[in-house]
Amino acid sequence: MLKVAVVETKEIAKEVIYDLQDVLTDYDWKFCCYASVSQFVNQENPHTIDILVLPKRYNRQRVYHALIEPYPNMVVICTCENTEDGMIDQILYINIDQIEKELHKNKGEILKRLKGRDTLFFQYNQVKVPLKIMDIIYLEKEDKLVVYHTRRGVFKERGSIYEKADVLAAYDFIRIHNSLVVNMNSIAYVDGEMVVLIDQTRLPISRSRRSEVIDKLKKHAM
Repeated sequence: MLKVAVVETKEIAKEVIYDLQDVLTDYDWKFCCYASVSQFVNQENPHTIDILVLPKRYNRQRVYHALIEPYPNMVVICTCENTEDGMIDQILYINIDQIEKELHKNKGEILKRLKGRDTLFFQYNQVKVPLKIMDIIYLEKEDKLVVYHTRRGVFKERGSIYEKADVLAAYDFIRIHNSLVVNMNSIAYVDGEMVVLIDQTRLPISRSRRSEVIDKLKKHAM
């Protein structure tokens, strides 16, 4: 179930929640409202939030680094006046006088980003373990095992990396090598024959895939 946190006045919160119903028709979701960012931080773990709604005035550097930057797959909606910013990175700026129109216009992008919150199940020590797709950084083939490098640690299971690549392709994962499948949201840049991740991990790109990788990364960044 998706969780929506709204840091806004009662009037704007009511309108946002009402209009989100048309965006999240295929999801079960719930919401909580807060009068301030401090109240939100004191009562919630941001890691559990799928959509965060807050006024643009809170999008200051300190708030950004504490509540937004560490959670790249969280959808952040900033309400403001007379804006034409639209979606920038993970933040959607919407005009408080056109909430319904702007949420509808950006519905596709919102749903695309929410896909990363879906869950993948894998076998670990003979136990089926749920793992949010957004927490997977990359997959690596190791003999007959698939190694999951994630924000929760490293996990292994017997399986085919080719099958996993097919499943994860819909979630912005890309094969950069026969033995490597990478979450494009975790890639910082390409350096020659290497992909450099946000955490500065360097992974090799096979020569036959380099052009495809660069093209897909460009499209992903658009």
